Amino acid sequence: MLAKSEVEAILDRSSNQRLATIEEKAQLFQKLQQLCPTSKEIAEILHYCTEVEIFVDNAHPNQYSLQYKVHQNGYCIADSYFFIL
Repeated sequence: MLAKSEVEAILDRSSNQRLATIEEKAQLFQKLQQLCPTSKEIAEILHYCTEVEIFVDNAHPNQYSLQYKVHQNGYCIADSYFFIL
């Protein structure tokens, strides 16, 4: 799990500035991959160009979700999310 403070630091930024750079995305996914080294999904997300958002889940306010979209040749080929806390 990511520390709550790590997620809140990302959420404190305006939505269009969260994980805005490739480096920020890579750092987040590398951290997730360290925490979940067997997750093939995280490895695939890290490999492809993605659009990423972290949000508080309305149904589970104590959990955060990471939503991502994988784009290939200008088309969104995957749109999914998973809980991170």
